[in-house]
Amino acid sequence: MNHKRKTPYFQNLLNTLGKEMDQSYPGKYRELSVMMKNYYGLPTPANFKISSAGFYKGLADISECILHVLDKVINTKGMIYQVNTLGGNINNPIFEKGSCFPHRAMNYIAEIQSYWEVSAQEQKLKAATSEILETFKKNGITAQYVNYCNADFEKWETAYYGTSYQRLQAVKKKYDFTNNVRHPQSIKF
Repeated sequence: MNHKRKTPYFQNLLNTLGKEMDQSYPGKYRELSVMMKNYYGLPTPANFKISSAGFYKGLADISECILHVLDKVINTKGMIYQVNTLGGNINNPIFEKGSCFPHRAMNYIAEIQSYWEVSAQEQKLKAATSEILETFKKNGITAQYVNYCNADFEKWETAYYGTSYQRLQAVKKKYDFTNNVRHPQSIKF
């Protein structure tokens, strides 16, 4: 979308959401293709699949499966298993009442990343990603991070939003009642 020609609906949505914020800092607009090239330093788009690999409280939650996961990642060229720590006010249960982020009790969030240069690698990396995610699922890791979405997640509404999905449906109905913001895993009402 050309930033200079925002649709009236989109501009109205931005104005409405802007009234809910204390401050906003709009960035300088750049085409996605330009930004991806700048980010990766590549002359062409990068080929990749990124997926949430679950939230967990500690090593005990993944102890039964982590060695298999690490072995798969280490022995599959192009894969990265990344773990980020959570903490501070993310873990503050008081904020859960006023937000729709249901994973505040968790201390870690993991992500699987797969990158390939030639199309022949794609299926192998996607299969390895699916195997790792299935391993985590079989070991009880089912809460997922929506910003590392994966179209293959079953019950994604609960995986991403826990019990907050109905609250998000109400927000969607209020601010996007014509369903302009949509994709296969967008909030539905």
